[in-house]
Amino acid sequence: MKDNCVSIEEFWNVARKLAGDCSRCLKTMDDFEPDTPERAFWYRMYARSAFALVEGATYRMMYHAYMASERPGVSFTDEEFERLEKAYDFDESGDPTPVFMPALISQIFTIEFSN
Repeated sequence: MKDNCVSIEEFWNVARKLAGDCSRCLKTMDDFEPDTPERAFWYRMYARSAFALVEGATYRMMYHAYMASERPGVSFTDEEFERLEKAYDFDESGDPTPVFMPALISQIFTIEFSN
């Protein structure tokens, strides 16, 4: 049985740390003149931080859903649960491993943003 005692506070801790990285990049970027290599570096770091924030938040929310799947009153269709299981390797014996599946990611975004 999966451990379904997952705190939403864990999600917010991850989101706050990654959002802090984005803020730090934006603040540091302003310390440099436009069109300098240093400013360009911090632009790239900001982009990486923003993607890390999205990926971190996505992972944590999917982990919450996966862990909650055995709770009473929580149900997924077979298709939803299969997509959830295939999105990440939630192997409890090791570190989480992302599985890059462009078609799956495209489906998730299409479904989520079409509602």
